Amino acid sequence: MGFKIVRSSLINEVIAETPVAEYPITEFEDYKRICIEEGDIPAPSETDQNIYSSYLETIGRDRFMTSPIEAREQELHHTHIWQEGCVWEEDDEDDDSLKVQWACTSDSYVVYSYFIDRDGDHHFYIIDYCNDGAHGLISNRSQVLDWANQAERYKLRNC
Repeated sequence: MGFKIVRSSLINEVIAETPVAEYPITEFEDYKRICIEEGDIPAPSETDQNIYSSYLETIGRDRFMTSPIEAREQELHHTHIWQEGCVWEEDDEDDDSLKVQWACTSDSYVVYSYFIDRDGDHHFYIIDYCNDGAHGLISNRSQVLDWANQAERYKLRNC
């Protein structure tokens, strides 16, 4: 069983207009490759994220979206991306290690869908990158439904 990571046309457009946006997407893709290698599919469990640091210092909490129900149906997830002002290092002066992954949150997310495709491969579809204001977007039902619809359309073409 292999794996695929595919960027939506929206992601490709954003990167074309703002090349600096490619860095967090590339970091996310690297993180997902490590998750696959480690058997954390589609993401480390919440339990593991509460015990261990992230595989990459720029990647935080990786969470399954539970509402609305359409988000669950399309296996939507969001992964926190480090942004300026985030403090993801331990507070102890003598300990410069990262906090556990679950404690690493931000207002910047990558939104993705996960499924097994027709080839039997693990498939990650990167739908959106919210550079700032992600909490407002993720609590907006119509926005989440739009992401779920994008995931469903993509999955129907590739499942």
